[in-house]
Amino acid sequence: MNKIAVVSMIKNEEDIVESFVRHALQFADKIYICDHKSTDRTREIIESLKSEGLPIEVSTFERDEYAMSEVTNKLIERAIEDR
Repeated sequence: MNKIAVVSMIKNEEDIVESFVRHALQFADKIYICDHKSTDRTREIIESLKSEGLPIEVSTFERDEYAMSEVTNKLIERAIEDR
């Protein structure tokens, strides 16, 4: 059976991350999020949502440069491995 995955790279999105996750999970089976060194409560909110049992896999990108294509490709590869 095919599954739907959402991949996203985020940074300092505390104002929208919870609504994004809850909305995406209305149609997706799992969300793969890479946090790019957020300095606000973004990571805390994601971890709280995970603790509710929501299907979220979160990783961190620590380098300074903005490598969105590299990161999202890795998230897509991870999602393919999980299906």
